Amino acid sequence: MTRFLLAGALTLALGTGSAAAQGNLSTQGFGYPPGQLSTVAMSLGGGPAELDPSSAINPAAAALWGANVLFMQYEPELRTVKASGATARTTTARFPMVGVSVPLGRRFIGQVSASTFLDRTWSSRSTAERDIGGTIVEATELFSSNGGITDFRLALAYNMSPRFQVGVAGHVFSGENRIAIEQRFPDTVTFSGTTMQSDISYGALAASAGLIWRPARALGLAASVRAGGDIEAHAGDTLLSTAKLPMRYGVGATYTGISGVGLSARASFDEWSAMESLRGAGSRMRAFDSWDYGVGAEVAGPTIGRRTVALRLGARYRGLPFGVGTAPGGDQSKVNELAFSGGFGLPLGVGRSQLDVGVARATRKPEHNVNLGAVTETAYIFSFGIRVRP
Repeated sequence: MTRFLLAGALTLALGTGSAAAQGNLSTQGFGYPPGQLSTVAMSLGGGPAELDPSSAINPAAAALWGANVLFMQYEPELRTVKASGATARTTTARFPMVGVSVPLGRRFIGQVSASTFLDRTWSSRSTAERDIGGTIVEATELFSSNGGITDFRLALAYNMSPRFQVGVAGHVFSGENRIAIEQRFPDTVTFSGTTMQSDISYGALAASAGLIWRPARALGLAASVRAGGDIEAHAGDTLLSTAKLPMRYGVGATYTGISGVGLSARASFDEWSAMESLRGAGSRMRAFDSWDYGVGAEVAGPTIGRRTVALRLGARYRGLPFGVGTAPGGDQSKVNELAFSGGFGLPLGVGRSQLDVGVARATRKPEHNVNLGAVTETAYIFSFGIRVRP
């Protein structure tokens, strides 16, 4: 459930259109991309994502599990936005990942997963005076959106040797945004409120491929690419607009040559601008191609019984896909996100399951603040993941 009470100054600071309604930086346009990272990868800044079987990034990584594995995670976010002296807070609950891996013979692994591609859950409230038939009345306006786009992925990985794995995957992107605008009046006898609601659905197909190579026992290298097809926006049976799903290219590396320490790094590039034409006529929304960089370090922590706790730290810097407000020259400004993260992993039972816990503090700022009232957004993202071998 999301609650977002927005002061008038904050609404003005974020400008008009979708920004005014949403009143935040991260869920502009078609939503916020959590990153399709597991709790482990999120705790490590996304560094090991290209070699992480429970992240929906590189299909070749599924080959690193040689057994049946069920994995899932829960990820609430506590968000605070400040602009022009106004402060607004909201809490968003996400279930960004669930999946299962199954061995298919000696060398093949199949994996089915559902992960959040874009999350567009938000709500805002503002108060303004309205002239109705010559009478000035105070009206409360509520804007809300629920939904997003989910990536349903079917991956097949092949373990060519202990040093080399490859994989391919097919994707079905599907989702819906339910947008509601409600107007309320204090005097419900004289003035009746109004409610408008629209449901917009999205659908697309995509494919991805990747590989993992270990040139040395302590070094792992990986790369992956996802190619998207056409994505369509529908209101009922009516086609509203079409665009392309963004291409994604990624590389990553892990190093375990230091006793008790694992290091990881990743870089990826998303062509988000391909989605701009999905916005429809009259919209000012801009989509920006962006880089995503992450580094992480994992160390062997204390031993509880016979179980060793893994301790993790990470950092991540990336550009968010959709712009906000008005930058110099009348254009929208790109939003950048810097996050520092940490967490731990605890084996459970007799080694057939594991609990992972992570937390990240993210700061989001537009590149140009001239016409945005120096708006900033901070968020604490908590992640809880579990892996079970039946």
